[in-house]
Amino acid sequence: SHFGNICVCCKERVKFVMTSVLEMQQDAALNSFIRAVDSAEEIAEGRRRRLAESLEFFPLEVFMALQSPASAAKNSLSARDLHTWLSQQHHYTCLFTVEDVAVSMLPAADIFGELSYEGFLRMVLPSQANDEWLRDAVLSRGRFSSRARSDYSSQFPVEVSVRLVNVLDHAIDSGRELQAHRRQLVELGVPAHVVSDFFAEATSAM
Repeated sequence: SHFGNICVCCKERVKFVMTSVLEMQQDAALNSFIRAVDSAEEIAEGRRRRLAESLEFFPLEVFMALQSPASAAKNSLSARDLHTWLSQQHHYTCLFTVEDVAVSMLPAADIFGELSYEGFLRMVLPSQANDEWLRDAVLSRGRFSSRARSDYSSQFPVEVSVRLVNVLDHAIDSGRELQAHRRQLVELGVPAHVVSDFFAEATSAM
């Protein structure tokens, strides 16, 4: 009937409008996610740079001191190791879980969700090309230093501790925020595999 044809046309128009609105929401969510990644990385670079500038920061010694005996046997660093250390820092009072730490490690972690020494360096050292000299200086500092860092096994220098906390704290906050963006994309109907690929690509430089 004529009335039936009108109803079909109305339904098609509504469907088109709803699809357009959904696509706009998806696009807005994607753009919001990209902005969040860019902002998080800019702040992270600044904090990593501050840590690298500390002359008391010896990355290998810090990596080894953070390890539990089980992690040391595998020459890796786990989310629980970092969670344990952060929980012992009196100047760090934020509430967080082992899972929060695990998410923050993802961009630099191996397939088991743990950090090798190279992954740890990726997480704590600046990555921009114009900071290559600083990365080289930090690695040389650790390699050629004759200072025995046995005290690292019990306590880091205050400056190193505070700056490392700042790096890890931001990584945890960023991980939470980006996971929230990820959930929003899935809720808006973006296919899960597309979200996963997009998420992995966008955070690979972090």
